Amino acid sequence: MGRQIALVTNDDGIQSWYLRVLVEALQRDFEVRVAAPARPQSWVGRAMTCRGEVAVAASDAFGCPAWAIDGTPADCVQLGLAHLLDAPPDVVVSGINIGLNVTLPLILGSGTVAGAIEGALQGHRAVATSMHLPSERFAEIHASHGRVDGDLADAARAAAQHAAAFARALADTPVQGPVVHNLNYPQRMSAEAVTVRTVPAQRRFRSLFGPTEAEGVYRFRFQRPEPVHAHPEDDDTALFSGKVSHTVLDLAAIGHPAGR
Repeated sequence: MGRQIALVTNDDGIQSWYLRVLVEALQRDFEVRVAAPARPQSWVGRAMTCRGEVAVAASDAFGCPAWAIDGTPADCVQLGLAHLLDAPPDVVVSGINIGLNVTLPLILGSGTVAGAIEGALQGHRAVATSMHLPSERFAEIHASHGRVDGDLADAARAAAQHAAAFARALADTPVQGPVVHNLNYPQRMSAEAVTVRTVPAQRRFRSLFGPTEAEGVYRFRFQRPEPVHAHPEDDDTALFSGKVSHTVLDLAAIGHPAGR
């Protein structure tokens, strides 16, 4: 019997250093297949390319089968599962995202989470992974495709090791319906970081767009969402206290508040 297979995607694009660190960590225990966007696809949610064509190009960047796909993270997972992999994956892992994906608004808008959601909806174990970064350096890090050094690089590698260990353990468990495990790592991530089970924080954006100098033209402008009400076990609180946030997104429970 061969090693288990992990299908890896992200929303920051195939050039992301954080994707590379995750792939390297997973390769120690899995046969890894990478299907990632050719360009950054942040904030696209579960968008699909339903008009036009999607180009797929083989990549030799990772030392394993990999494809750069001119589409969204959901496109990547769809194409990977249906057309590119020669065997079903044991787990779908998305990330590591350059930036956090906590609170309900960010989770629902995240291409990283959507990549994992697509895997879960197709009957696979699925994990989304994201990294909290210093806000004053976020634009710089994002523009450099996640290339960092020093403490930030050490934290990213620790996050990748945690994600790989989590995926390895998850791959040995039965599939529990369409479930996504959303992992968010703190800025000072280390092997000693405590992992806590969390719920999505309920926050609300006042506005994500600001006016430009041109009349009638607006530009996207991210601002942290404001609390609606606090919960002692929410993902935002856990992450900003230096813990690893682990939120279980049970997609089958949507619309069934009394449970299944």
